[in-house]
Amino acid sequence: MYNLEGYVVYAMSYHPQSMGQLADSLRRMTHTPRGRVSIGFQAQLLVLLLTFGLAPSILVVSVGFVVSRAVILEQIELGLVDIANREATLVSTELRRQRLLLRTITGQLAARETDREPADLAPLLRSSLQDEGVFDGLRLATKDGRELAHVALGDADPQWPETFDDASGSSVALHYGADGPIAYMLSETIPRATDTLVLIGHVAAKDFENLLGLGLHPLGIVEQGLFDATGRVILVPHDHAAELLHTAWEAQGVESAGVVEMDVGGAPALVFTTSIPEIGWTLVVSMPTKLALAPITRLRSLTIVVMLVVAMIIVVTAHFVAAYVTRPLRELATAAQDLGHTGLYQAVRHRGIAETEALVRAFNEMAGDLSRSREEIERMHDQEMERAQQLATVGELASGVAHEIRNPLTGVLGALELARKRVPDDDDADALLEESLVQLHRIENATARLLQFARPPALQAVVVDPNLLVERAMTIVSPKADTRRVQLHTTLCEGNAAVNVDPELLVQVIVNIMLNAIDAVDTGGTVTTTAVLVDSTIRIAISDTGPGVAEDQRDQIFRPFYTTKHQGTGLGLPISQQIIVRHGGQIVVETTPSGGASFVIVLPTVQAAEASHA
Repeated sequence: MYNLEGYVVYAMSYHPQSMGQLADSLRRMTHTPRGRVSIGFQAQLLVLLLTFGLAPSILVVSVGFVVSRAVILEQIELGLVDIANREATLVSTELRRQRLLLRTITGQLAARETDREPADLAPLLRSSLQDEGVFDGLRLATKDGRELAHVALGDADPQWPETFDDASGSSVALHYGADGPIAYMLSETIPRATDTLVLIGHVAAKDFENLLGLGLHPLGIVEQGLFDATGRVILVPHDHAAELLHTAWEAQGVESAGVVEMDVGGAPALVFTTSIPEIGWTLVVSMPTKLALAPITRLRSLTIVVMLVVAMIIVVTAHFVAAYVTRPLRELATAAQDLGHTGLYQAVRHRGIAETEALVRAFNEMAGDLSRSREEIERMHDQEMERAQQLATVGELASGVAHEIRNPLTGVLGALELARKRVPDDDDADALLEESLVQLHRIENATARLLQFARPPALQAVVVDPNLLVERAMTIVSPKADTRRVQLHTTLCEGNAAVNVDPELLVQVIVNIMLNAIDAVDTGGTVTTTAVLVDSTIRIAISDTGPGVAEDQRDQIFRPFYTTKHQGTGLGLPISQQIIVRHGGQIVVETTPSGGASFVIVLPTVQAAEASHA
């Protein structure tokens, strides 16, 4: 029996199912059902490569883009402010130059006789106009607006307003028509003895851009325009820019503190306004944010394309690397599965990295050892099965012999009992008959136990309180404990625990272990029985203060016919173990802190047993 149990343990260690488990483990490593391509390791490797290959680049590019965008916008803002201030200065300077020119003309007129008739003043005005000059027309009028004379340069046709109420000293007046500005006019006074005259210089709208020195498209992407104090357009690069720049003028205002980013015409743009205080004009400078960031946007697009190419390279690399690594694992999984199912295998060839080479080599060595072990196991199995068959035959024979002995033995015992009653007590035959009866009772006890072990009775299971089983066993063994002066201690289970067992057989087990414990302790020793509920199981521990059970004997005491007692049969503990196992429990041997033995009976509770069957 012992060799057969060893064979079972040994066989379980090398059972083909273990190879199936190994194959499943390898297959889970690669996420590969049999016959399918591995994607698990490839996906993991791809994620790692993408994470450590692209994540830093994405982070650097993102941070670089944000920082570069901020720097570029800052530089563009400074550029817009510089352009606006420079252009405003140019306009102001040009107007001052034009005004100075007009003053020069008035000085020339004042030096001549201005008391002539109006018809005589026109030649004087015409002589002041220069072909390459600023003004395309001059007009001389009184303070109350009465015109004295006006002239035009060449074929120019100055559009003079009907009234010129703003024609006061050193002023700039704008003349608007239905489609926008027609001209702007500068005026200077000419004092006379009788009254004061006003000389007005006319500048046509078509000459605004050249005469004011205003570049309407600085850098090719910046748009700027002039507006008067009421927001009317003086000069813009093109018609559609007038509305956009006017929207920026309205939202930004003349008193803006700096460059702002705002929506202009449905697109974000950078806007800056500055005023020309001496004339009340406003210069608006605008640049679309998209155009401002066009270089870095192109660089970002190029970077994205490059990163996509790198990602594709990483994906392809990960595929081939993963295939290079996982191919040996798939072959190992297939070989392990075949080895587990059929017991046959072919040596796996290595095609991979050094680590998989070591794994393949170890598998080939393990498979070779396993093949040799399988052959040895099969040989041992055949031997043990043959021996088990022999033991079964011997057991059946012993059971039959015990049964055949039992009936005649009962008759012999009865005859000896009758004979002893007829023999006087002082007869020498009385002692012989008594010894014969003792030995025959031993034979009867051994045959009864042998029959019980070979043909265990059917279980008559009922639900019972484990405390009642312990109390009944205590009642049975108390006389023997008193005789040997052994103290019995009991700790019963708390709560409403119950077990579904055959009470007679369980009491027999507890009594048998208690009697063994009483026999094991010296006079004055102690036997303690404890019942406790632990994790849906009832644990009944019978502990003694004896010498305990040696380590080398713990595997032997549950073998049939093994005993350390002079008159023991060696069937008490095997029968007890058989009964407990039939009830779905187990019995184990432990060592107490004092060095004695502790036999622990573990039984499932009714609730645990019902749950397991469900």
